[in-house]
Amino acid sequence: MKNAPPKFAVWLLSRFLFGLELSEKLGDLEEDFLIKQKERGILKAKLWYWKQILLTIPVCIKNIFGWGGIMFQNYLKIAVRNIKKHKAFSFINIAGLALGMACCILILLWVQDELSFDKFNKNADNICRLYIDQFINNTDGCSSKTAGILGPTLLQNFPEVTNYTRIGYYGNYLLRYEDKEFREGRIYAVDSSFFDVFTLPFLEGNPKTALTKPNSLVITKSAAKRYFGNENPVGKILRKSKTYKPDYLSSETD
Repeated sequence: MKNAPPKFAVWLLSRFLFGLELSEKLGDLEEDFLIKQKERGILKAKLWYWKQILLTIPVCIKNIFGWGGIMFQNYLKIAVRNIKKHKAFSFINIAGLALGMACCILILLWVQDELSFDKFNKNADNICRLYIDQFINNTDGCSSKTAGILGPTLLQNFPEVTNYTRIGYYGNYLLRYEDKEFREGRIYAVDSSFFDVFTLPFLEGNPKTALTKPNSLVITKSAAKRYFGNENPVGKILRKSKTYKPDYLSSETD
């Protein structure tokens, strides 16, 4: 209706008042609205109506929080009394709830970790790790150790494969820089395309050229600190002395 109270104002008030209280308030406002309309006209009556709505809403909010606080206190008192009255039953319920919440949180953290694995790579959605099914000594298994020719073969025969990189354990070596020797057992050999596939931040050097030459080496920040101290590691030469057996392989037993 053209001369009815603003519909949006009515809807807005209905978000804060409910049931009989809302009906009574809207009824009173509508009566006064019709009187104002006859005395001052429709425009001033609607402005008056909006004013009353805007003045009513803060009071409604205050009442909602006030009564909500009182109800919360009452529920808290009842809960404390029930816990004191039924201690064993309450302990079982609270312990079960705490255990369930802890398990849910741990499961969620595990799922989050699994879903975020290697997501820092720029092309994470297009990176796949290949596994093979194997049968050795009457035992089924799954391994990421594949033939070296597999990468070039996939690149040549499958258009959807745009690049590949292979990673292989290089062995245990003694590395020497000047008069210092370092035992290293976590050296890996990779293709020159390694940093085209994986996105790893470089503190020094260029990932595009880091592995283009034979015997090139990329090391971590902690390794650079251990080998060279505060010197810039780019261009430095580490000499490979010889292989060695790790302590856990060279120990003897009776």
